[in-house]
Amino acid sequence: MSNLTSNNFLVTLKRLDSEGCIHINDNTVTAIGRLTEGLKLQDNNYISKSQIELIVQNKNIYLNNIGSVNPTYLKRSSEVNNDKNQLDVKDILGEHLLLNRYYPVQNNDIISFLGPEASTVSLKLEIQDTLSQPSSTDTINNSIPKTTTTTTTTTTTSNNNNNPSNKTTIKPAAKSGGFGGWSDLLLPYCQRPEDHKDDVVFYNDNVVMIRDKYPKSKYHFLTMPRRTYNKFSGLTKDDIPLLEEMYRDSKKYLESLGINEKRQQEEFKFGFHAIPSMKQLHLHSISKDFSGAGLKKKEHWISFTTDFFIPFNDFIDNLNKNSKITLDIKKYEALHHGSMSCPKCSATFSTLPSIKQHYPTCK
Repeated sequence: MSNLTSNNFLVTLKRLDSEGCIHINDNTVTAIGRLTEGLKLQDNNYISKSQIELIVQNKNIYLNNIGSVNPTYLKRSSEVNNDKNQLDVKDILGEHLLLNRYYPVQNNDIISFLGPEASTVSLKLEIQDTLSQPSSTDTINNSIPKTTTTTTTTTTTSNNNNNPSNKTTIKPAAKSGGFGGWSDLLLPYCQRPEDHKDDVVFYNDNVVMIRDKYPKSKYHFLTMPRRTYNKFSGLTKDDIPLLEEMYRDSKKYLESLGINEKRQQEEFKFGFHAIPSMKQLHLHSISKDFSGAGLKKKEHWISFTTDFFIPFNDFIDNLNKNSKITLDIKKYEALHHGSMSCPKCSATFSTLPSIKQHYPTCK
């Protein structure tokens, strides 16, 4: 906590990725989120209208996490780890903030609102004495309301829990902000799966399987090797047994959910994105309903319903034939930015809502 003695006390929140900022005076309670003027977040639907509440009272500052769309993380200014080979989720993003809990914050702490595919927004908190007030357009003044601390009870499950309805709200995915990159955030699950029991559904010495953080379907899992692989680079024929183990373990887990082989063949896809968004090699196991809450962009639809999604057997054939994964990246980039079409009837659509409305009824 800060103990500055000046009678003029000002808190500034600055975006790390843009010029957006706001100023907050002492003895105020301020809701901060998508609609906060000055932060330029209006178009970011991955952030709640009110994501956090910042309480500044008698030069003490507390953060209350109230957002329900995506999680919030707090990176303490004293928690900097420059050894990228030893990064864990906490090292990269800081502490995951539970809902309706009050956290003390101080100068130079970084607050991150997490969204998929590099949509993370990070805010740096700066505390200063000031003799002048900021302009009315940059200052948020609120009379301080009475606040009560709400305690929530959470139940965690073991890594052997087979109930897909037990979904965690902790969905780390961060943009590079001086303390790590969002595309590295699958690695902690491979390094220490036992620390992530809410996310990990299965692991052994070679493989770890997690729920996708932004599921594009009712069932959506990622299966990864425990060993670090940078996307497809370095894969050789010698890795085929490991890839096949990932595939087998994915299918076995679905079987444990009561999804038999026939249903898996008819209702699921197993494969890799031609251009992965995350660095660690990962196999998607996804049901074909494409009704998940995380399917919010045209690119999401294309990445699972076109040749951009490489079926597991085709991936293995490519590796067998070429002794490495050989892909026409320009072709897949063009495909990823192409038009949306229904994988059942091939009809094209210009908007995501229209194709999502059409798809479930298409025969």
